[in-house]
Amino acid sequence: MQISSPPYHIMRARHAGGYLVDVSFADGSRATLDLSRYAARGGVFAPLAEPSYFAQLLVDLHTVCWPNGADIAPERLYEMAASAKPPSAARSSPRRSGQRRNAVPAGPQ
Repeated sequence: MQISSPPYHIMRARHAGGYLVDVSFADGSRATLDLSRYAARGGVFAPLAEPSYFAQLLVDLHTVCWPNGADIAPERLYEMAASAKPPSAARSSPRRSGQRRNAVPAGPQ
């Protein structure tokens, strides 16, 4: 009997520059997420403010984490991915000055 993973489990993650992370989920969906809000939080996330440290991300226990033990719940990453523009739409949209490619759109203000 094969046990399947919950759809929100992170299968792969790759640093995509700045505070962007390309993630692949167990259900096959993929997204580029802007995690800059976590780098600005302080506490266990304080080291993430240093771009070279942020880039050391890895996948452990089905989520994105860093060497100091900081991690983000995979369910939260999945929610963020569901509300993000598909990468193809983000790439085909004209960029305004200062707009980052593949940035996750801001939520309701």
